[in-house]
Amino acid sequence: MRKYLLLIFLSSFLFLGSFQSNAQCPTIGATTVNTCDFASGGVITITFTDGGATEHQNYILFDVNGPVAVSSPFGSVTKSYNPGTQTLTYGNIPDGTYIAGNSADGCPAIGGAGIVIDQTNELSLFVNNVIDDCDNLGSGEIDINTVGGDAPYSYSWSGALPDQEDQTGLSAGSYDVTVTDADNCTFTLTGIVVEEGPDAGTPANATVCNTVNNFDLFGQLTGEDGGGVWT
Repeated sequence: MRKYLLLIFLSSFLFLGSFQSNAQCPTIGATTVNTCDFASGGVITITFTDGGATEHQNYILFDVNGPVAVSSPFGSVTKSYNPGTQTLTYGNIPDGTYIAGNSADGCPAIGGAGIVIDQTNELSLFVNNVIDDCDNLGSGEIDINTVGGDAPYSYSWSGALPDQEDQTGLSAGSYDVTVTDADNCTFTLTGIVVEEGPDAGTPANATVCNTVNNFDLFGQLTGEDGGGVWT
């Protein structure tokens, strides 16, 4: 998975040998690539800076392996243009290498040797283990694993917890976490529950707490005994 910010300059790369330098060629500000949303495919956004809306909309996305036109109306890749921001956006792009070109204007293709879409390494999180706050003194822990994406990662936890993958010293409650990778892709887990410790009404045969540590059960009991037999 990659997200590139490519500063596009007029280059000597010729698409099908038909693109040549032209004084009236559109001016490109930047091209961004987003491959974070696996459900909808990759996205390529081209930002123009010269106001030539008609020429901008005529650009077609090509798969360089062919080459083959893949954007609408020639293929399944969507295309939209925002005249206010002068941005041309292609969406629903499968993995591959692409350039954008307009054979009618005789200008160099946008993308140089190719803009890469690679969604083979999706970012995700899963809960490995939760230790409850069994002594009700803030002894809970959450252990999560980060899979895919591109390091380094940053973590935003609810409750202003530290920017780190795993957390310790937690009180009972529900926690959320969002991971962001080097490509600015994100994945969020919500509702990770750390349970509180038992009270005096807990039956003697109940599973009172998920912990890997010993804790003083009787020292933390509160309320009325519900008839359980503690051993």
